[in-house]
Amino acid sequence: MKILSCQDLLDSLHNLSMQVKDKLWIATPYLGNWEAIRNILGNKWIDDGNVNVRLLTDISDYGGLNYESIKYFQYRGKIKSIIGLHAKIYIIDDNAILASANLTGTAFSRRYEVAVLFEGIDAIPLIELYEQWWNNVAEEISSDWRPKKPKKGLKQENDEMTHEKLPIRWELPIVPNKKIEWKKKFLDYESYLNKYSDLANMYNHIQRLWPKSPLFFEIDAFLNYLFHHAPGKPTKSNKATKSLNQKDKELEIRKYAHNFKKWIDNGSDGIETNERREKSSNKINNMLRKDRIETVSIEEVKQVIDQFNCMNSVPLNKTRFLNPNNNDLHAIRDAWKNLLFGMDPLAARMLQCSNALKYFGNSSIYELLAFYYPEKYPIRNSNSSSGLRFFGYDVSIY
Repeated sequence: MKILSCQDLLDSLHNLSMQVKDKLWIATPYLGNWEAIRNILGNKWIDDGNVNVRLLTDISDYGGLNYESIKYFQYRGKIKSIIGLHAKIYIIDDNAILASANLTGTAFSRRYEVAVLFEGIDAIPLIELYEQWWNNVAEEISSDWRPKKPKKGLKQENDEMTHEKLPIRWELPIVPNKKIEWKKKFLDYESYLNKYSDLANMYNHIQRLWPKSPLFFEIDAFLNYLFHHAPGKPTKSNKATKSLNQKDKELEIRKYAHNFKKWIDNGSDGIETNERREKSSNKINNMLRKDRIETVSIEEVKQVIDQFNCMNSVPLNKTRFLNPNNNDLHAIRDAWKNLLFGMDPLAARMLQCSNALKYFGNSSIYELLAFYYPEKYPIRNSNSSSGLRFFGYDVSIY
């Protein structure tokens, strides 16, 4: 047992977190801004998908929770809530810190905080208490939960009521931000999926041109039509999200869905293109089955990426990806197996695949998931993102 305070507390937590191997479990009622958390804890727990990440907090006190930080913890692990939580606990592998400090920049840089560090066998009771709360007391929060806006006249304080009157006493370590920003492209995938599914469900109530084909394939064909073939190509130049209520969305989708049907009925190549999607999906499913993905050959890898629109549109990336100096066969097998069948949250697996393979970008990751699980995941590209924004869904420009 060791007493920690002030700079020693900050340094000890940072150093332990930077060496984490198995688990990072945190209990804190307040969750500060993301930049401060990244600097306090470092990057290792974010980059290493083998680290089990848990966060216990109190979502009833939403004024103390930073939304961006919540999303990062959701992306890397699981969050549960205990109404009335006041404890601050930091568990890193076999070490446990029981502290007065919330996980905020204010607590670790401006306040006089104190903590007790338990190591090895001494940490077991605190770890067991955390597990008991996690399994028997805490409640799971939905993936789309976000802090509410405070009532009029109340100010939301996401960093434990930082005041200029509190001077900075201890400087937070600076952790490079090089990898963090682009990770947000995966963080919003679940929100993107929900909005894509909403559009697909409304379209499905209007018409189905190929009822035996996966719905998402037909939606991809519909959005591709709007981007490349519809008169005026209405979604190609669309960058701002339209302001549409649910009724207006349905009217717009109905209007353009009927135009799409006419285009198909007039002999376009849409039917043939959709058949190619189905054949590609069947081919990829056969080659990358869970019981044979570990033995997939380099020739089969080539056949898989030959099905990707993104790889065919930039052939140089295909050549670079297949170059054994960039990606050896074992790395490809492991990355694809983890992406398709791993147990980590999807956004984490997408990130791990992106980190593991060179020249296998976001579009390739989205297409591999969509072709392997066509009933579950849509193809995500500029066509689909522009289409969603055109119909009033607020998604990022791809």
